[in-house]
Amino acid sequence: MASDFTACGLPQLRASGLPPGGPATPTRFGLLAYLLPWALAACDAAPAAHLPKPRVEHWQTVAGLEFLEVIPAGPGADARLPMVVFIHGLGDHPQAAWIEPDAPTARYILPRAPQPHGKGFSWFPYRVGTKHPALPSAIEGAIEQLAQLLKHLAHDKPTAGRAVLSGFSQGGILSFGLALRHPQLVGLAHPVSGWLPPSLWPAAPRPKVRNPPIVAAHGTADSIVPLAPTRQMVKTLAARGFDIRLKEFEGIGHGQSEPMKALMEALVDQGIADALRRRGGLPR
Repeated sequence: MASDFTACGLPQLRASGLPPGGPATPTRFGLLAYLLPWALAACDAAPAAHLPKPRVEHWQTVAGLEFLEVIPAGPGADARLPMVVFIHGLGDHPQAAWIEPDAPTARYILPRAPQPHGKGFSWFPYRVGTKHPALPSAIEGAIEQLAQLLKHLAHDKPTAGRAVLSGFSQGGILSFGLALRHPQLVGLAHPVSGWLPPSLWPAAPRPKVRNPPIVAAHGTADSIVPLAPTRQMVKTLAARGFDIRLKEFEGIGHGQSEPMKALMEALVDQGIADALRRRGGLPR
């Protein structure tokens, strides 16, 4: 999907791409910026209201969670924008560099997990492979924390449509949980290398709510969050009527290959486009 804006009477610019980062984060987001030095004279003569506003990078705390808000240069923080939420994995932390300067126009929310872990943070203290009896309740607690954050943000910030979610590992687990247990907050979910304990699987889609599509990605060689339980979860929930599917990537471990990154790009673009269709496009 390509996002448009107009400045200084120039032709519309388009931007599209992937989120950047390491194995536990999105990996790139955006194409090279347009170089418009020839337009400076026109911009000098244009009214200030028509100039794109500068990029926003702002740490905030809402509902007990710290998060980084990033808005690429364009309409500005007061505009009604699609919301894209990237949820990091174990030991990671949000970084503004994940969102490149010409990422598709949206409000990017990068929440930080509350529990320190190594050089980063953790959403819950138990690894999936441990099968700790407290794991389901710990995951549920993190889901509810993030749900409160999304509710506050949707209320307090001008937002077009519902949140587009993606996350890796712990972030994938929480993306599944938010989409399944709080469908009214989510427009589209893309969990990567995630899973949910069976006790957290809903019995049926919530009535009178547009339940979001969930498109999961998982490597067949993942030894940290094994594929088989995720495959069974998706099969069971699809049989219960959920719009959920799983894309398997042969030979990939607990990480993201280039085809997985391409899938993320397409789905985030799709989610942004859907939000704009429902809200009439970007502000000018």
